[in-house]
Amino acid sequence: MISLSLQYFVNELPLYAVSAIILFLWDLVDLFTELKTIDFFRVRTFWVYYLSRLGFSIAILEATIALAIISITNSLVLAFITPLIFVTLLQNLVVQVGGEKGVNFGDVFANFRQTAIDGLFLRQKGDKAALKSQLLQSGATNVELRTECTLRSIPDEFGALDKTVQAQPDEPSKRIYYASAIVSWSDPQDVKKIIRKYPAPKNSS
Repeated sequence: MISLSLQYFVNELPLYAVSAIILFLWDLVDLFTELKTIDFFRVRTFWVYYLSRLGFSIAILEATIALAIISITNSLVLAFITPLIFVTLLQNLVVQVGGEKGVNFGDVFANFRQTAIDGLFLRQKGDKAALKSQLLQSGATNVELRTECTLRSIPDEFGALDKTVQAQPDEPSKRIYYASAIVSWSDPQDVKKIIRKYPAPKNSS
């Protein structure tokens, strides 16, 4: 029985792969259009979101094949269209379970999707905090940090920042404002270049 189940799974793998690719491309376009980044691939919540929907898609694919719900004999075509049917139709079903109130799958997956997006924002927030900390510990002087700010801002932005910085009571406070501005105005890779440009001083033994 186990060997037969395993053989069936192996035989169905090409169909699962087709559904997985189509759903992946759908999510890629969907999330990139909103977020303008593909960094969500690095976030665990995205993969939980994606794999749960893929599981539903594969279950629907198997049910469609077994029950001959759709009059399409080519299994690869079914594997292609099933994820599209799921995300456009079945994902928005309201299923009655028990009492009067039904389960709105549209709301469930919308909340799941938002959790995936929130996971990305939390990761980005953590990454920015780490870059700011490294920048503060770097060997760059406040004058050098100020110069980096001028290179990454328009005159009005820098003027407002500089006015706030000059009102600070001490150099460490000014340094925090410069570091925050650099992280806010720069791509993470650019911030890493600045950190490498001004390595942290080594502790003298």
